This record gives sequence, structure tokens and C-alpha cells, in this order.
Amino acid sequence: MFYNVTGMGVLASLMMVVSCVPAYNSSDMRGTASRVSSVNVKLPAVETLVASDGSKPVNGMHLMIAPVDAACPEATKIKQYIVATKLVSIQEKIRKGCDYDVTVELGKLDNVSKPTKMSDVYYAPAQASRITAQMTKDDKIPISLSLLITDAGRKLGLPEKQTVSDLGTTPQTMPQTTPQTTPQTTPQTTPQTLPQTQGPAALPANLNVKLGTGSGEIALSEVFSKQYLLVDFSRPGCGPCVTMAQRLDTDSQFKSLFSGSGKCTFMTVIPPDQLSDWKDVVSQNSWTASHSYEYASGHSAFGRLFNFSVTSTPTFLLVDRTGKVVKNSSGSLPSGLSSMCQ
Repeated sequence: MFYNVTGMGVLASLMMVVSCVPAYNSSDMRGTASRVSSVNVKLPAVETLVASDGSKPVNGMHLMIAPVDAACPEATKIKQYIVATKLVSIQEKIRKGCDYDVTVELGKLDNVSKPTKMSDVYYAPAQASRITAQMTKDDKIPISLSLLITDAGRKLGLPEKQTVSDLGTTPQTMPQTTPQTTPQTTPQTTPQTLPQTQGPAALPANLNVKLGTGSGEIALSEVFSKQYLLVDFSRPGCGPCVTMAQRLDTDSQFKSLFSGSGKCTFMTVIPPDQLSDWKDVVSQNSWTASHSYEYASGHSAFGRLFNFSVTSTPTFLLVDRTGKVVKNSSGSLPSGLSSMCQ
């Protein structure tokens, strides 16, 4: 059982996140042709992705076009779940002059008639594709993403890798031929690729930051060594932060999620020049202290690495290796950590 420590400003925090990124509304775009760009994404032929048992588990996609800086004037965030078996490409409008990260996931939709989420993700991007909405008349932006198979997809015996090609590529050249190979080749490719990956995919370039340890620096990639990272935003002057840290420090069930073959790693990020004070209040030799680091640019800047606005402490983010926030919670641990991390 995980603790539910009441934090301050939970509702305010959630409202702040929503207000920073306006919801996409096509009606907002009318009469603003000079201020928008078209983002074009071409899809693999997902109806041909066949599992080792002959089933076709991939039937949908999750598209996310998120502003890198939510403060960009009139930035638009687009999040859609789409039935993908019949689609060749999709097109969305975004505001010019803003930087965006584009990610696509392929998987199993919970409800095809009204797609709102996926029950399983079988392909996820190695990293987000960073684009800038063009300011010229030639405003069509083609996207090319490399999608890597997840553990769930590998268990089904799906092809190891897919590519979302740009619109300059004819549909015939998309990786439709991969699943058309004989089923016998699928099990042969899987063990050959596993030694080459040697662990999780590399972090995107924007997450190549340094953390302070009190005696030097360490790269975030060294801390973020597994599929997910649980980030705890805390500070020594925050009573609930210290109480939560001390309780987690004695919770063997919680700590077990971040050891051995589990899928998650854990870190507490502290504002600059406060790490020593933090370790004093939680105990220098504690498990929490050994997983605590400071970020020179502060909480807000570290949150922006994941397109998240940190407005209160303690705040918890569970992020994947693309930098996407999978779960978040203020004042208490996110729900469902056991199922995600074991």
C-alpha cells in the first residue's frame, strides 16, 4: 500500500497545466491561414502487423503534438487516439513560430467506435521529433519517426521496428513488406536484435542534462537507466516533502519497485544549493538521500524537460524514455505504480 500524503495546491496545479496549453479546436483556425502550418504524418500499414499467433493486435494510434514551450503565444496541443488500420496519413494544424514535439504510438485501442485510450502500446518512438511551425508560404511539414517495439509488442512476436515515413515517400516504400515476410522469420529476428539494443533506448537529446550529487555531476541518462523514471520534486523547507520522503524510506514494498529487474528508477530532484540541507533533514545515509540530486536551473526548468509545469511540492512525475509524462500527482504518489514498475 502506498501513502497518500495530502499536498497543497493539487487542484490549482492541475488547472495550471491545462491552462498553459490551449485545447485544439479547429474553429480557432478559421481566418488564420497565415498563422498556421500543416503537420503531415504518414502511417505504417498497421493492418499488416501480424503477431506470431497470426492475430492482428495493432488497430490504432496515439498522436501527440505538444508545444515545447507552453508559453509560446497561442500554442496548440493536439492529442488524439485514432483508428489506424485504414489510414495512410493524417494532417493537423499548428500555430506558426512555435516549437513542437511530435510522437506517435501504435497499439490496441480500448474502444474502436470511440477511441480515447489504448489498452496496450506495441510501438513507441525512440525519441520525439522536434519541429518548428514554418513561417513561410510552404507550410507543409512532413514528419518521419522511428518506432521501436515495446516489451508488450515483443511478447506478441510483432516485427521489431516500424518507421513512420514522411509524405515525400510513396506508400509503396513504407515498411509494409516487413510483416508480409513469412511468420517463421519473426522469431529469428527477435533474439538477434536484443543483444544490439543492450537495454533501454537512448534518451532524446533534450534530456541530456547534468545533475548535481553534492560532490560532482552525473548525467540524467545514468540515473534514468530503465523504462520509466519516477521524479519526486521536493525541497528541504517543505514539510509534506520531508514527511513523504521519510515514510517512503521505510517502505520496503515501494523501494522494491526500483530494484532488480523492475521497470522503474527513482530520483528526487532538489532546487540548486539545497541538496545538502535536504540530505540533512531526511538523514544523510537514507535511501532517499542516495537517490537525491539537484538541478542547477531549478524545479520549473526540470519540469519543462517533460513539458510539465511544476507548481507545488511534493509533485511526482512518472515519465518514459521519450520524455512523455505517463502519470503525475501532487501531494501523493501516482496511482498504479506497482503495475507499471514491476
